[in-house]
Amino acid sequence: MSVVCKIGDKNDPQHYAYAKGSPEIMVTIMDKKSVPSNYAEVLKEYTSNGFRVLAIASKKVVGNIKTITREEV
Repeated sequence: MSVVCKIGDKNDPQHYAYAKGSPEIMVTIMDKKSVPSNYAEVLKEYTSNGFRVLAIASKKVVGNIKTITREEV
């Protein structure tokens, strides 16, 4: 699930995309430089202890949000 939010005032609006999902899928769409080196290890530890885990990611959206595609976001 994802959403694009407008932050700021009328003169300087900024848009950010926020997404949540399973860690295994989210890691495939995240910037590899932003993923911690121990991501898989921590995920395995939590899931082996019975925890349900969700990953959350955000990104500043540049461009016209009315015409931008989902893949671009």
